[in-house]
Amino acid sequence: MDPLVEISSKRWPEIRDSFDTRNPRDITGYYMMDIPLRHPELVDAFSIKVFCPYGLIENGAVLFIDKGALKEVVILAKNNNTEQLEKAIVNTKRIDWSEVLCVPWADAPVTRLMKRVCPKIGVKMIKSTATIRHVRSKDSEPFEDLEAPPGTYAAPLDVKHVDQVDRAWVFRYPTSPRFYRTLINNQLTYGLFSTDDHALLCWVTICEAGYLTHLFCEEQHRKKGYAEYLGKYVTNDQLRLGRDVFCYVVEDNLASMKLFRKLDYDVIGRGVWMYFTREDKVKENAGLV
Repeated sequence: MDPLVEISSKRWPEIRDSFDTRNPRDITGYYMMDIPLRHPELVDAFSIKVFCPYGLIENGAVLFIDKGALKEVVILAKNNNTEQLEKAIVNTKRIDWSEVLCVPWADAPVTRLMKRVCPKIGVKMIKSTATIRHVRSKDSEPFEDLEAPPGTYAAPLDVKHVDQVDRAWVFRYPTSPRFYRTLINNQLTYGLFSTDDHALLCWVTICEAGYLTHLFCEEQHRKKGYAEYLGKYVTNDQLRLGRDVFCYVVEDNLASMKLFRKLDYDVIGRGVWMYFTREDKVKENAGLV
């Protein structure tokens, strides 16, 4: 039997609830399991599969997410003891490392795990992007007396906005339009629009792992407070729904760092996006990330 045992979706709530959101490091794991449960369409759209080492939830979880040109292996460690996770990843036949695989928002235990695993399985990291995690607890107070900037209104995105949003995303990939379309169809987007011509001025999305991402304001509309307003708007909406609000900001993105601190988000930990492939495929796959 393969050491990574697939877990039925009927048991996904059990995995989700094994993460305690009172512990900041558990927030991402909780919402990574929560969003697919609340939006089952995402499971089919991204072929999400969940595995536990040796079938035991206490050992953590490994998720496969297929976004077409981007394939992710999400590693959810339950604590600093990753011995069973490491053993399962070393011995599994389920992961095809000949492709380029992304291990997203890896915290310190997962980063150390992958450094130990790579030489054992002949895999090499070909790219990494470090981020800083920002969190507003679901117990925090919402912003009061929030009003849209003059001449604007907030509303969800429409599929007609996919190309505009995709063009602006610095980490776009060949199938990212499909990714945005899926988020739009699942009401996981927020936009700020002009009341004059209904043009999309600024936007932010919530991804399949539950965190804010892709915050962007069109260049000609910057320094008008649009991103700050939309950040407050989405924060209030998520707090209203009883959810923690969090995001990962690339560590050299000083403007976004300043914004989320202005929005009273706490800086809690780091997350690293790591891209791996088999050692004999490095030259062949290096241009894919």
